[in-house]
Amino acid sequence: MLGGAVLLSLSTAIGAVDLHSQQASRHQALAPHRPAATIPVVPPAPDQYNPEPARVAGQTPQRLRIASIGVDAGVESVGVTPALLLKTPNDTANVGWYELGSSPGQNGDTVLTGHLDTQTGAPAVFARLGAINPGDTITVVAGDGRTVNYRADSVGLVPNDRTPADLYATDGPPRLTLITCAGTWDANRQLYSERLLIRATQS
Repeated sequence: MLGGAVLLSLSTAIGAVDLHSQQASRHQALAPHRPAATIPVVPPAPDQYNPEPARVAGQTPQRLRIASIGVDAGVESVGVTPALLLKTPNDTANVGWYELGSSPGQNGDTVLTGHLDTQTGAPAVFARLGAINPGDTITVVAGDGRTVNYRADSVGLVPNDRTPADLYATDGPPRLTLITCAGTWDANRQLYSERLLIRATQS
């Protein structure tokens, strides 16, 4: 249940991710969904960088807070599978941080993924992600207690085989991407047709 941004150009092909207009994304994110076996993944995710992002003690994110949609969630560190698919959080109440990429407050794109729903169809951590508005505050709490605030810039949908070229970037200004599923559930392929991406910049 993860995604891309409609306001950005789409280039790099990816395997199976989940996101039309802002109103469509909100409607779909809040509508009833069929049970999802897993979060659609975002391949290919880099399994290493050259140079690697600098690591600072205490920068690992511990919590994600989005007051406007009632999210206060723990953060699991996730990497990639041997096929370079982004792993997903084990707990549907948590979000997953792509630990091979940028940390909160660092240059580049901090990527957090979360489930839209559970295997029973109950809402998961990012069930209301599409209700975020540009300008909303998103807060990441690091392991050392430091908080990093971001301002939501865009809310958009991307087909599950597309992703913005700058997703996973480790350079440029500090920014944040939140990803979850959206669109139509495909029971045969066990994934959603689109992904919802929230792109945010550090405030």
